[in-house]
Amino acid sequence: MRAAAEVCHVVRVFVRPEGMVRFQALIQAEEGLGVVRCRDPKRRVQEIWTTEAMLGELLALLARLPPSLDVRLCAIVPWREGM
Repeated sequence: MRAAAEVCHVVRVFVRPEGMVRFQALIQAEEGLGVVRCRDPKRRVQEIWTTEAMLGELLALLARLPPSLDVRLCAIVPWREGM
């Protein structure tokens, strides 16, 4: 079994197009929280890749985001090779 620091989770969220840049900036401004990428621009899904150790902090930050961003959690999946 891998150590918790080596486990990576992919958190998928829906973000409205007008909020994508702001959302990415907010996540990336938090040192070590995760890496953001656009998973599917047509479906407006963003991915945040984070560690096991930072997952709780990331979910807490997502819960505190302003309602105007309309960020909605879609899924949390463990990273696997080939993603």
